[in-house]
Amino acid sequence: MKSFSLCEKNINEHRKANIVYQCVKEASLNHQDVLSKSTANKLRVLLLNHELDKYMHLPSSIKHMQDELMLLGIIDLPSSDLNPDEKLEIKCCIETMLREKIHDMILRYEELGGDVKKALKSDECNVHIKFPYYDISAVEWKNKIEELILQCKSDSLKYIKLIDKWNKMKYEDMNQAYLEKAEHLLLQAQVAELQAKLTNLSCTIRMFKETPTTVIAFKMLNQLVEGKLKAIQDEIRQKEDLKKLYDNLRNTEYDKILENYSQLCNAIKKKKHILDKLK
Repeated sequence: MKSFSLCEKNINEHRKANIVYQCVKEASLNHQDVLSKSTANKLRVLLLNHELDKYMHLPSSIKHMQDELMLLGIIDLPSSDLNPDEKLEIKCCIETMLREKIHDMILRYEELGGDVKKALKSDECNVHIKFPYYDISAVEWKNKIEELILQCKSDSLKYIKLIDKWNKMKYEDMNQAYLEKAEHLLLQAQVAELQAKLTNLSCTIRMFKETPTTVIAFKMLNQLVEGKLKAIQDEIRQKEDLKKLYDNLRNTEYDKILENYSQLCNAIKKKKHILDKLK
């Protein structure tokens, strides 16, 4: 149980350190220009050195656990020291980011219906995650793990079979269904075309069988329509010729005479209208 408690404590400390580390990484990007450019550059170099340093001290063998490795020809990492002002600047930035994260977390907690004041007063906030302890032998654990592995394998096989079946339905069965549907639609289109031809022939036959004089009537109607059409075309042609003549006389002495004549006609109409009212 002591080991579990120690593990629990280490996990909590790791969580805290990870949150701070994520804030440091975010601050090094300097998206909002909170830090000066030189400070942000130094902070990025420090983080890169930290990441590289983890690989520079990998043990090549059990006998040489502390030997420093050479990574891609790199032996010494560049140094990037921070002066007190830069450290204070980074500290203020990280503290601000942590306060913002805490504030956002509180807001999300309240949106979900939680009460921060009650939560702070209760003891649940200070209770760490408790690891369940079971007095089970290693053999029993091994058997349980093997059962879970077998179950996972069985589920994986079922999943593979379902995926194969789905692929077959999607790419083989559906293609066949689409082909059959296309053939059915083609047959429907051909039937509709034949029905249209039959309807046309039926209407033609009925029209000529309706009465013996139908053909004569249609011929007479056609002649009348052609005669009327010719008369209308002749009238349109005459109107167009007259319009051309009027256009030729525009802005001439005739145009002025026509204007005076129109005004005189309008005056006569007005006087006639007045006399009709006086009667």
